Amino acid sequence: MPRKGQKHTEESKMKMRKAQLGKRASAETRKNMSVAQKKVKKKPLSEETKRKIGLANSVSLKGRIVPEETKKKISLALKGRPSDKKGKPISEEHRQKVIKALIGHPVSEETRKKIGNANRGKVGWLKGKHRSDKTKLKISNSRKGMVFTEDHKANISLGQMGKVAWNKGLSAETDERVRKYGESIKGEKHPNWEGGKSFEPYGTDFDEKLRRKIRARDNHTCQECDFTEEQLGRRLSVHHIDYNKKNNNSENLVSLCKSCHGQTNFKRKDWTKYLKKKVENA
Repeated sequence: MPRKGQKHTEESKMKMRKAQLGKRASAETRKNMSVAQKKVKKKPLSEETKRKIGLANSVSLKGRIVPEETKKKISLALKGRPSDKKGKPISEEHRQKVIKALIGHPVSEETRKKIGNANRGKVGWLKGKHRSDKTKLKISNSRKGMVFTEDHKANISLGQMGKVAWNKGLSAETDERVRKYGESIKGEKHPNWEGGKSFEPYGTDFDEKLRRKIRARDNHTCQECDFTEEQLGRRLSVHHIDYNKKNNNSENLVSLCKSCHGQTNFKRKDWTKYLKKKVENA
């Protein structure tokens, strides 16, 4: 046995490891070891030591399949024990590391089903809770300038297909939730409020003749979703790209269906940039 301050050689470590393989300490021995460990004043691990332990564990566990019995034992041992990270804020550096580690790791259908089954019947942790104004502002700022890819939009569309909106067929007169929601985003409370710009009158030259000209230029087709007036069964809206109702130049006007036109009320800067390019490249 080496003296205090001396270290085992790698060969010595391997011999001890092999000698301990298959052996299991009795319940009494484990209890004694636990009591002895609690009495020892532990020094906090340095970041370098933590990194080495993490690296060693990732190498030793790579490709290893943990049996269900072992998973159950671990689960039972940890049940009721508070997490050592509870109440501790995650640093921005840590968040970025987690995000990078998850990029390119799509969740399989099997895993999604398992997660879905595990959460079925459980009450969501946010149910009945309300986010503070500070939290709402953080979420809003984190999403500013975010532009979804065409693939992402298609996935969202497929995910929503067949679902019925919670407020379908309801009105402010018949449902209290609809009334409260309407009041919460009315006028200055709306995130896109710009001092009542939408109530400003259109320029005198923005007449039916000009609108017909723009629709004809765009082949009577919505410039976002490619649905025609014939398919929709109604005329297309003519949208001001820069949201200035007095700017009626043909380069600032574009034909959109009712659904796509409604979407332009959100993220106006992104839509302005996007539609300008679309008209220029047409």
